[in-house]
Amino acid sequence: MVKRRMPDTPKVFVYQTYGLPEPIYDKAEKEVFQQYNVEVRRVTGCLVTDSLLQSIENNNKAVYRFLDKKLDTNSEEKIKAEIAQRVRTQRAGKSS
Repeated sequence: MVKRRMPDTPKVFVYQTYGLPEPIYDKAEKEVFQQYNVEVRRVTGCLVTDSLLQSIENNNKAVYRFLDKKLDTNSEEKIKAEIAQRVRTQRAGKSS
């Protein structure tokens, strides 16, 4: 019996981010990406080199390309809108 080799694709995509976001945004970002089986990983704080920034951007473009195909839509716009909505909802809940 010959085993077929599966294509080299990660089981979980990783969206990379940096900086120190406010906790409410960080939580919303992780929750939204988790819906699409994408892990959010903060790779550095506020000090970012040009090469690291380029690497993060390249990685995240690949994540969005994958999601564009999966969702058949502009995933970056969709996800940013979902994150913004969650932040608004969480803030409204805090101020009540």
